[in-house]
Amino acid sequence: MVNVYVRKGDEWIHALAIPLEDVRRLSLRPLKWLRFVTFTALGAKGHLSDTPGGNIVDYENVSLADLAEDGNYYFTPEGKLPPAPPTIL
Repeated sequence: MVNVYVRKGDEWIHALAIPLEDVRRLSLRPLKWLRFVTFTALGAKGHLSDTPGGNIVDYENVSLADLAEDGNYYFTPEGKLPPAPPTIL
């Protein structure tokens, strides 16, 4: 499972969990795809890092083989996150 955490204020919130098999099946550039999926889900542009508050990952040069089974990535939005939409059950 690949996990994406989102920075909201001073804390990191678990936002997405995507099976590694799906990432491999849907993308040739996995981190670029994860950034896109996170942008689509949250409605905010931003960047991924592999540690909380760390350096931006190299979107172009990380291959599928480089992803760990239980990889964690941290999404720092540019500016503020938009308000959360209502939950549909």
